[in-house]
Amino acid sequence: MIASGDEQSLVLEKAGEGWELPSLDGFPVSEVKISDLLAKLAAIQRRIPVATSESAAARFRLADEGFERRLTLEGADGPLGTLYLGDSPGFRRLFVRAEGDQAVYEAELALFDAPTEADAWAKKGVLQLEPDDIQGIGAG
Repeated sequence: MIASGDEQSLVLEKAGEGWELPSLDGFPVSEVKISDLLAKLAAIQRRIPVATSESAAARFRLADEGFERRLTLEGADGPLGTLYLGDSPGFRRLFVRAEGDQAVYEAELALFDAPTEADAWAKKGVLQLEPDDIQGIGAG
């Protein structure tokens, strides 16, 4: 689940070989978008923390009750972990913090990598038709 600080949230679910949006009746998720986010999350490394205090977490918008994004990752057996995404120190960089840890790190991520709007994740082109294939338009 991806949640924003203004209480918007979105669930993405793995379904077979792909991902889908339960809020849109299982509409497929863009493979490029989800694989890009997962690769960036996997690349996060714990180096020297930028900060380690509770006040720093609040200042960098990484507090439990004051964050930009909260990513909750779940496996088949339940929650795997939660990662908070906060303010940006630079282009395509974010401060991040794992739940239960006060250490703040810098990661190669941007807030637009984890949007909370379903249409930002939807696989484009699924509903595109060739004009010559359309035989008629009617009221349902």
